[in-house]
Amino acid sequence: MAEQCSQQERRAEKAERQSIDLMKVDFLAPHTGQTFQAVVVSVDSQGFRVNLEPHGLEWFLQLDSMNDDSYIFDEERLSLQGSRKNRTLQAGQRLEIGLLRADPIPRILEFEVVRWLSRTTKQ
Repeated sequence: MAEQCSQQERRAEKAERQSIDLMKVDFLAPHTGQTFQAVVVSVDSQGFRVNLEPHGLEWFLQLDSMNDDSYIFDEERLSLQGSRKNRTLQAGQRLEIGLLRADPIPRILEFEVVRWLSRTTKQ
């Protein structure tokens, strides 16, 4: 009985995440082609999570959205290090990102990094 309850809970959480992602895609779809300021919230070996200002929406960007360099994940510093330009992407970094695509069926938002802004968030 406990195992069945746990499985149901996991299914409900997954459905909730998918529903929230769909609402984010629907909300941003009319803004395709526009740029946003964003703050990096977290970084891992697959990419990084940003908070889009002023909407407060969080989204995960894959490493391939960074086409200016090849980035290597530094597990100790929780950052991405550029191999050629020696730039470091870490939590708190401000970026300008462009929305390339918003597809509600697979719940996809595709962004590209347009430019790097200041290194810290506003206090």
